[in-house]
Amino acid sequence: MLIPDELVPEDAKVEIVPKKAIGYYTDKKVPDENILLTIKGRNLAN
Repeated sequence: MLIPDELVPEDAKVEIVPKKAIGYYTDKKVPDENILLTIKGRNLAN
C-alpha cells in the first residue's frame, strides 16, 4: 500500500525514507545516501 507523501508526518520520514531506500515499494526515485542524511526525527528534548 502506498502512503501519499502529504500524509506522512515529517518526524515519520526518519523511518519511511530509509525503508524506500532498501527496497520497500515506491513509485518515486529511491533516496540515495545524501537524501538519507537530511532526514531528521523529532526533537525529544521538548
